[in-house]
Amino acid sequence: MNPRDERPPVPELPFLEALARPDAFGAALREVHARLRAQDWRGAHKALKQAAREAPDTAEAHTALGWLWLFLRRPKEALAAFHRALEHDPNHAAAHHALGRAYQALGNVAQAETHLRQAVSLAPDMPLYQADLGAFYFNLGRLQEAEAALRRAVSLAEDDAQSHALLAYLAFLHDRLDEAVAHLEAACRHEPENPAHHNNLGFLYLLQGRVDAARQAFEAALRLRPRFIRGRYNRALLHWLEGEHDTAVDLYAQAREDDAGGQELAEHLADLEDLRASGALPAPYRDRLEDLIRRLQGLGR
Repeated sequence: MNPRDERPPVPELPFLEALARPDAFGAALREVHARLRAQDWRGAHKALKQAAREAPDTAEAHTALGWLWLFLRRPKEALAAFHRALEHDPNHAAAHHALGRAYQALGNVAQAETHLRQAVSLAPDMPLYQADLGAFYFNLGRLQEAEAALRRAVSLAEDDAQSHALLAYLAFLHDRLDEAVAHLEAACRHEPENPAHHNNLGFLYLLQGRVDAARQAFEAALRLRPRFIRGRYNRALLHWLEGEHDTAVDLYAQAREDDAGGQELAEHLADLEDLRASGALPAPYRDRLEDLIRRLQGLGR
């Protein structure tokens, strides 16, 4: 199970109200957004300058402009806009949240934590702020704090797939397998187009000895992303467990060719060690798994 696949992306549109404005500022923001979606960075930069000229001098407007500067990878301009927002309203939760994300992107952990925590303090019932604080702590390895914030996030927004996925990993680390499965099943329901959710759920099903359910989950992952290396390794694993060794060998070899450096294979082997330690598979599968681990250790060299 790979938590790297489960980290939530930067929220795409945390300023929807500003985009919906009927005035010239709203129109300018929509133009910037259209340029961003088209990956027209030069056009987006030009449109953002126009949006700044049209912007009312309010905390909300400066926060929206700052997010767009951040999406254009102009952190200095973004920070300036967010700080101007706080000059207008020191308790503007959205600006504190945005500053937290900006400082996190810049690697300033202390300032990121300060502003993310302030956003949560000012707006404790905003799921996004709780989720981002939880993901921040997760990435720092402060797992107890991460779990508390993520649990709060899903209590406020049950459809928060990314928070469910991170909670699944935390439950897995603490040997709460049924809880981990429940969270990943929720992640798959609420974000069914994410192949990592299905792939990780398949692995958890294997840890429960549910081979048929695992197969369905791995197949779902590969339908969504056919070149998904981790999913391809897991598909090969199932063929091996079913005794279809020639097919499995071919699939492993094909996946290994696309696995530059063998990092995914190393993590797949770590998963297999966890699977062996669980003892969940029926006897014929356990014997084949032992043989597979020996063979893959040679393949990884």
